[in-house]
Amino acid sequence: MDDADKEILVARLRTYLDTVDDIPTVGNTALGEGPDTEAPGTDLYTVLVEVAGLRTEVRTEARLVKEALDQTREVVVPLRDGYGMLQRALHQSEKALQEQERRLLKPLLLGVLDVRDRLAAGLAAVPVTTAAPPSAPKNRWWRWRWRREPLAPPVDGGTAFRDGLEMTLRRLDAVLAEHSVEAIVVLGRSFDPRLAMAVATHCDPDRSDGEVITELRAGFHWHDQILRTAEVVVNRHDGKANTA
Repeated sequence: MDDADKEILVARLRTYLDTVDDIPTVGNTALGEGPDTEAPGTDLYTVLVEVAGLRTEVRTEARLVKEALDQTREVVVPLRDGYGMLQRALHQSEKALQEQERRLLKPLLLGVLDVRDRLAAGLAAVPVTTAAPPSAPKNRWWRWRWRREPLAPPVDGGTAFRDGLEMTLRRLDAVLAEHSVEAIVVLGRSFDPRLAMAVATHCDPDRSDGEVITELRAGFHWHDQILRTAEVVVNRHDGKANTA
């Protein structure tokens, strides 16, 4: 506080004291009187000076706190912006990596589906046979030997071949499931051009119009996209049957 401010405060104090008629008392002792009145540092001027100094210190501390906050903000804001940019860059990198992985993996999955179609067609062409029990030899000596040492039942080549196809087909389905490839269910449902392609139509009055009545080739989902659409036969009630 400079001398001009001090003079202004003293002038205001004098004006206030001139307007006061009576001095307030506590008990029988007037304020400003008593043994402690002459003690140094207890006059009103000193109190006002200390209050003004305290106000100056508070302002100084507030300015220092503001400067510290500003410096902190100058450090924190770039860090926050940099962290946000890093997060966006990582997200874009992960997305680009996933898209690149899908572009590379999609032809391989389509090739596996083609092999699966061929195996399924071969399995459907193999007839289901039941092996007949072995017959005993007509010769008595051979019959006696056959009874002592039973002959192994003959192996049905068709059954073994069918079992091998089924095992391979199950293994391919497991590999496709590991890569989130799932079959699209269209049979018995209304035809959806997003999921299937109608290669033929058939008129069946007992089935609903637009219902998929035959699935010629299975379709598959892959994550959130269609890996391959199904090829189906759709029921039509207009009396016209069309075969592609």
